[in-house]
Formats: sequence, C-alpha cells, structure tokens
Amino acid sequence: MNIIKKIVATVLVVIVAFCVIGCHPKDEIAITIDGHKYTSAYYMCSLVNAYMEGQQEVSATLSEEEANSQDIDFLSKKIGDKTFENWVKDRAIETLREISIYKSLCRDNKLELTQEQISNSEYYASFYWSSYGYQSLFEPNGVSQETYKKYMVDTYYSELYFEHLYGEKGEKAVKAADIKKKLYSDFQLANILEVTFSEETDKEKKEIGKKFEKYAEQLDSGKKTFEQVYADYNKEEDHHHEEEKDGPKDPHATVIGTDGTGYEHDYYDEIKKMKTGEVKLIEDEEGTGYCLVVKQNIKADKYYLKDLDMTIRHLLKDTEYYEEQNAAAKKLKVETNDYAVKRFKVKNIVTPQ
Repeated sequence: MNIIKKIVATVLVVIVAFCVIGCHPKDEIAITIDGHKYTSAYYMCSLVNAYMEGQQEVSATLSEEEANSQDIDFLSKKIGDKTFENWVKDRAIETLREISIYKSLCRDNKLELTQEQISNSEYYASFYWSSYGYQSLFEPNGVSQETYKKYMVDTYYSELYFEHLYGEKGEKAVKAADIKKKLYSDFQLANILEVTFSEETDKEKKEIGKKFEKYAEQLDSGKKTFEQVYADYNKEEDHHHEEEKDGPKDPHATVIGTDGTGYEHDYYDEIKKMKTGEVKLIEDEEGTGYCLVVKQNIKADKYYLKDLDMTIRHLLKDTEYYEEQNAAAKKLKVETNDYAVKRFKVKNIVTPQ
C-alpha cells in the first residue's frame, strides 16, 4: 500500500511539473519597459527586493516593543496611504522603471559596462548569495542565482551614466575646486587604534586602559611611531609597511567623515578639532572602550583626492541626479503580461525564519 502511495505521489509531482512548464514557459517575459524585457523570475526578484524594502519602511514606524516582536504582520500594515501589498507591487514596477531609464540612457549614449564592472557585480552577487543568506531568500521564491546576477549587473547602469554625466569630462562635470572643498570640509584623516570591550573583566579593562595610556605617552613624546604602537598592540613582531606607488603615504591612516558620507565615526567632531600631529586618548563615556588618535593632514596626501573623487561627486550631485532620472523613469510606459505577473502574490512571498 505504501509503495502505491509513493508511486501516486511521484506521478502527481510529475503532472504538476508538466502543467507548470506548459502554462509558463522558461524565460517567459513578464514586463517590458522601453524595449527592455524582464522575465517572470526577474520580476519576482524585484518583487522580493520591494518586499524587503517594505518591511524596512514599516519597521521604521513601529514602537520598540513592536519592532522587537518576532511575529509582525506586515501584510496588515500600511505605507503612506497604500496597503503593504500594493506598496510592494508598485515599488517592484518602480524599480524596474528606474533600471530601465539608466539602461536606456546608456544605450542612447553608446555606453557599455566594462568586463571588469560586470565581473565585480557578479562577484558581489555571488558573495551576497552565499555569505549573506540571499540564497535562502530568493530561491524559495523562484529566483535563481543567475537571475539575481543579471539583476545586480543591471543596477550598475546607474553608476555608469552618473560617471558619464558628472565625471571629470562629463556634460555636468563637478568642478575640481568643489571636490577639494567638500573633501577638506567633510573628511578628516587620522591614525586610529580602537578597542571595544565585550567579555573582559574589570581587571582586564584596567590593564588595557593602562596600555593605551602608555601608547599615548610614547606617541606624544616621539618615542614610538604609530606603526610601532600598532605592531605592539597586535603582537606583530615583523610588522612593516612600505609606501605603495599608487597608495596612500601612510598605510595606517584612516579616513573619517561627517554623517551621510559613508565614513562616519563616533568621534569625528572631536577628531576634527585636533591639530595635525596631536595625540589624544578618548575613553568611551560608558567605559566600553578606548580610541587612541593621532591626527593627520588629509591635504598633505593627494591620494585622497583621487580615491574619494567619485564618492564626493555623488555627495554633491546624487540628489539632483536621482530626482531628475526618477522623474523620467515615471514617464516610461510599462507593458505587463498579466498572465505572467498575476500569479505572483505578495502574500505568498517566503522569507527566512
């Protein structure tokens, strides 16, 4: 009897599989925007991303008690004046519109991704897939790693067109003087050695504190360089760095920036007030760690003008850029294959537990 049940079950699985294949062919086109065709799996990839984005939007409005709950009913929530479900569906299409506008602008300006850019995007896609649990999010929802890679590659068109527009030779190129001004006003350079306590005993914390105080005295008196202090703290007897041809003059220097730069640091304001060469030991107000700082002069190394060039162009022009392109994206006509799209339900999206 059990054998018969297994045979029947197997036959049913095969029948269902054939029905699915017959009804929805492989590489079925679900959405077409400005000549760019997106498969059902690609649309699902956008839908899943929109779902996760929607969860973040909702979570930001929850009370601390609600946010800490393990059982948040997102489908019952609203984002603005939209139900969660409608917001996710609209956001998925909006994202495809945005991807399409950049692909169209690059196409019209004969801009193509380099093999290096494609390889980089595929590398990060694979890294997120395997190391950040993306596989457990996308695969149960019918999105393969190859589809996710295509999606990630397409997101690079935005950067490609930004560089074309605001890069050094672009139509709206940012002035070199403006880049320098932004660099020197919003970024600082310092040698930083930090320790954050976790499971240390009070005695161990006290010993570490004394060690950092000694380091500060040695640095201030010139008895030791920061590199020597770094090597001593990390117990690296043969530690040594040589200046690289295209690298920074000081390989131990750390760039820190104001909020929104991507280089935020807890003690940015305090470090900014320091003088070049000044040594300072900062103890966390709650006694959870120490930060040993030697202030450096970011203006003294031209490396940072080059290294942070595109970062600063984005800081100066992102708002203008995205407002303009997103407005253009909204005007693009969306052709929807209802037969392909309607089977995807927001309520059926599976998320890892």
